[in-house]
Amino acid sequence: MTFLTFRRHYLDKMLAGTSFSGAIIDIGGKKVRRRGKFVPPLEQVSVWHVVNIDPGAEPDFCCDAAQIPVPDSSYDMALLCEVLEHLPSPEAVLTEACRVLNQNGTLVLSAPFLYAVHADPADYQRWTADKLSQSLATAGFESADISTMGGFGAVIYDMAMALWSNTRWRHLFRFLRPVFALMERLNVGNPAKVTTGYFVLAPKRSE
Repeated sequence: MTFLTFRRHYLDKMLAGTSFSGAIIDIGGKKVRRRGKFVPPLEQVSVWHVVNIDPGAEPDFCCDAAQIPVPDSSYDMALLCEVLEHLPSPEAVLTEACRVLNQNGTLVLSAPFLYAVHADPADYQRWTADKLSQSLATAGFESADISTMGGFGAVIYDMAMALWSNTRWRHLFRFLRPVFALMERLNVGNPAKVTTGYFVLAPKRSE
C-alpha cells in the first residue's frame, strides 16, 4: 500500500467508485495542492466548479460556503468532502448545498469520526451517522446512504500516525502497515462503532 492514511485510501476509493455526471459543485474543494489520488473526472461532466474561502485553492467561487452566488437548482451533484468538521455553521452549508442542487440532484459527502484534530483553518466537530442522517433530513435531503470508512485497524493506524508523524516511530508504523491492512480485511472490530468516518450519498428530497 502506498497511501499515507487508511482514511484517505478509503476516500479515494469511494470517490473513484462514484458516478459523477452533469454539473458538479465541489464545496470546499481545491484545484491545486489537492490531497489524495482522486482526480475529478472532468471528461465525463459538463462543469466542475470549486467553492473555497482560500484564494490559494484557485476556486471558481471564492466565498462563504453558506452563501454561494449561483441560482437555485444550478447543479446535478454537490461534493462536500472532508469539509463538515471545519465549518462553524455546518447545517447552513448543508442547506445551501441542497438549494443549489436540482430536483434530481445528489450530495456526495464525507466526514471524519474517529480521527485526529486537523485545523484547516479550524476543526470544530465530529458527527455520528445518526447526526448526519438527522441534519441531512433537516436540510432537505432524502434518506441518506451512509457507509463507514474503515474499522478498528484503520482507526488505530491513522491515530498512531497522527500522534507520531514527526518522530522515528512513524517509520515503524509504516513497516507494520500490512498488519493493520490484514485487520481491515478480516473486519476486526465493529465499524458501526469504531470507524475513521463516513461516506454519504444523499439525494435531494422531491417537492
